[in-house]
Amino acid sequence: ALQVLPGVSAMSDFSSGLYVRGGSPDQNLILLDETDVYNPSHFGGIFSTFNTDAIENVELMKGGFPAKYGGRLSSVLDVTNLDGNRKYHQGVARLSLVSASSTLQGPWAKGSYMVSFRRTYIDLLAKLANIDIPDYYFYDGHAKLTWDMSEKDKITTSCYFGQDNLSMDFGMKMSLDWGNETITSQWVHIFNPQLFSRFVLSRSHFDFNFKLLAESDQEFMQGNDIIDYTIKNLFSYMPSDVHNIDFGYELKYLDVNFFVETTTDFDPNQLPDIEVPSIISSVYIQDSWKLNDYWTIQPGIRLAYARATSDYLPDKPTADYFRASPRFSIRRKLNNLSNIYFNYGRYYQFLTSMDAGDSPMGLWFPIDESVEPGSSDHYILGYKTQVAEDFALDIEGFYKTYDNL
Repeated sequence: ALQVLPGVSAMSDFSSGLYVRGGSPDQNLILLDETDVYNPSHFGGIFSTFNTDAIENVELMKGGFPAKYGGRLSSVLDVTNLDGNRKYHQGVARLSLVSASSTLQGPWAKGSYMVSFRRTYIDLLAKLANIDIPDYYFYDGHAKLTWDMSEKDKITTSCYFGQDNLSMDFGMKMSLDWGNETITSQWVHIFNPQLFSRFVLSRSHFDFNFKLLAESDQEFMQGNDIIDYTIKNLFSYMPSDVHNIDFGYELKYLDVNFFVETTTDFDPNQLPDIEVPSIISSVYIQDSWKLNDYWTIQPGIRLAYARATSDYLPDKPTADYFRASPRFSIRRKLNNLSNIYFNYGRYYQFLTSMDAGDSPMGLWFPIDESVEPGSSDHYILGYKTQVAEDFALDIEGFYKTYDNL
């Protein structure tokens, strides 16, 4: 569904990557319950990355996104897991020729719950039918628990896991597996009718492993591993009817590993074995200011500091970057049904993929002192009107610059 939206393209009918207004898939910030998800794809792009039965809301921001988002150049895909039905228990089960899934949700004494699981079984059918095809399957799952501590406090804990496994034998035995795991805890607290906050503590893990075994028992192995620990605090303050101020901070620690191992005659000291820890911290503030009945402006800024250490560059072992990302939006109300708007934003990316596509073999690294952070400026001019109760028309023109790719 996302791939057929205006401004979004796909590499092919079998690709799950989103190319948003000229950007590559690694330039999209993909969030699941406020947690970064790296390279979320199932093999071939035939299946959705996430089980849609477990998803409550999806928002795709194709450019000019607010100051609370940062770290990517192209777009934001903000996905929210289903909270769970608070009135009664319900479920759905699906069975197709290649996969099965089940989702359950309902209330409990202090809140609600949701659990979901999905698996393909092409591999099992192939074995039963004695068909010689590559052995492939994937599974994924979602879970979320909501706890209403009090009238002013709510805590939610959610998790996601997905894993793909592919193996084949064509004279040499090859195995390939990749997947994501996330766990997130959020505490929403209402200080008063004007101020509330959301505190987020999360961990995200992406790993990719490739193994090749020759008939001579020689092995070749390659792997990429990302562990992301994030703390963020998001505040929303409404001092009056004309101001809505969003501000907060984000602290991210990344541990990225890449290795190559082989039993052939290569010198082990010449094979890459790279570990790159990095820290990305940022603060932001943005005000939605209603000047009068017709004009609204939204100035904002995001300040980010990134530091990475790379022992494989002994002459430039440490990278330190500080960047300011201004954001600005202005909207003119034409009547009760239509308005025009202009958005501007500057964006920086401190993490990059060595593969421009959406292959699971794409290798992620924080940038080091040898390159500058990628940057992009977004200019957007748009018009929106509500033609009827169930029909709206939205027209946008955009211009984007890219530097230091």
